[in-house]
Amino acid sequence: MRQIRDIRFAKDLRGKKVLLRLDLNRPTEILTILGKIGRISKSCEDIRFLLKQGASVIIISHWGDPQGFDKRLSMESICKRMSRVLRRKIKFVPDTVGEGARAAVGGMKPGEVIMLENLRFNPGEKTNDKEFASRLASLADIYVNSAFGVSHRKHASLNAITKFIPSYAGILLQKEVNNLAYVMHQPNRPFTLVLGGSKISTKIGMVKHLIDDVDHLLIGGALANTILAAKGVKIGKSLCDTGEFKEAKKIIQLAGDKLLLPVDAVVSNKRHKRGEVKDITSLLAGDAIMDIGPLTTDQFKIIIGDSQTIVWNGPLGVAEKPAFENGSLKIAHAIAAARYQAAYSIVGGGNTMPIIKKSKMEDHFSWVSTGGGAMLAFLAGEPMPGIEPLIE
Repeated sequence: MRQIRDIRFAKDLRGKKVLLRLDLNRPTEILTILGKIGRISKSCEDIRFLLKQGASVIIISHWGDPQGFDKRLSMESICKRMSRVLRRKIKFVPDTVGEGARAAVGGMKPGEVIMLENLRFNPGEKTNDKEFASRLASLADIYVNSAFGVSHRKHASLNAITKFIPSYAGILLQKEVNNLAYVMHQPNRPFTLVLGGSKISTKIGMVKHLIDDVDHLLIGGALANTILAAKGVKIGKSLCDTGEFKEAKKIIQLAGDKLLLPVDAVVSNKRHKRGEVKDITSLLAGDAIMDIGPLTTDQFKIIIGDSQTIVWNGPLGVAEKPAFENGSLKIAHAIAAARYQAAYSIVGGGNTMPIIKKSKMEDHFSWVSTGGGAMLAFLAGEPMPGIEPLIE
């Protein structure tokens, strides 16, 4: 694989102003819950490194998808949270490329950190506008991208900006690329891919790209519901996307004998709101699948325990409800335990992170990715507009 320009190998950073693109696109309460596996904590390594080198740091990021200014999506609350985690004052500047931003940057001294306002308040961010990118670049001497979670987007602060300023990959981005690249290039076998969540369309690319190297494809959650329904299994009133039957059938065809779907499920109905276990072939019209069942969980755990490479993306049930988190938690523990049998494990996806945190196993995976869609895009071999300009 070609090398990415790594900020750790840049020449003297002392006295330089560094524009650091991070991905802090999470409500502050979620950032708080995730603790050390969240994007704020993981991004602090880049900031500390730059400060140690004598640079001043200008943090830029986005939050949500505003159509112009929206006070609810201001970066100010995230700035306060990051200050607490970093244990260093970060000055918030309610501007991005205007006079307010220029004045704040102009007065910076080495060792100081500021955070600019939400990039997406400017329409030029999402359109990869060169003028907006040029104005951002003019604020600093060096640009660093450590926002892996959005590096599959062709946005001004990720792509166009690299045309106007010396650009490097940050520490977090480099770690993401190195860990994910491992499973794409001769992973140790058996290789097990565990998928949950709801949308087949977001995961079909990854399945196509990795299926030749994958030995087992374990699927749960609403993703499994859609595939089961496409196979003709009656799933009651379970969440299912009938519009994705064509993609579901592609997965069935691609995976063949490698595919393992739930054989039982925890279902909710009028009599059992908190769930009862049923064989997957005996669901009634009023049943809704909420979690993988105990037999499925045991089957998945056996395969995971025998694996040498494991990638997991997406919850295996409605895990945000405590009554239906059991399957996902047990799979989290199984993947964590596999590391002690020399397995290499990567977990990721926004909805997977709270499960990892609740499992208290966050230190027991080889890598916990901060990317959701970016992780899927990278493993699908899709273009990464935020990374490609950094390749030497």
